Amino acid sequence: MTHRQEVFDGVSCYKVAITTKGGHERCDFFDVATGLRRGQRVQWPDGLLTNIYRDFKAFDGKLMATVQIQGTAQGDVALTINSVTFTPNDPKLFDLPAGIAR
Repeated sequence: MTHRQEVFDGVSCYKVAITTKGGHERCDFFDVATGLRRGQRVQWPDGLLTNIYRDFKAFDGKLMATVQIQGTAQGDVALTINSVTFTPNDPKLFDLPAGIAR
């Protein structure tokens, strides 16, 4: 994994380059000023996939991108989020299995 600064979608970002054990190459971009994830590029055998995250808004105090643009060889797809609802997890999901002590 390597990182450096680069402009991504007009924003100064830290570029983090990752190669998975399976050999897939991915670059994630994090806004230098905020630390928010601004995008990602993934190299697949059939081409480069680019995701851009924009227009961050707070939902229940959590900043989320309300626009995601996915760039593919076939064209761009834009997703817009208008509302977000967080459903609390059942606390029992975090109980340790029987026989395991804390």
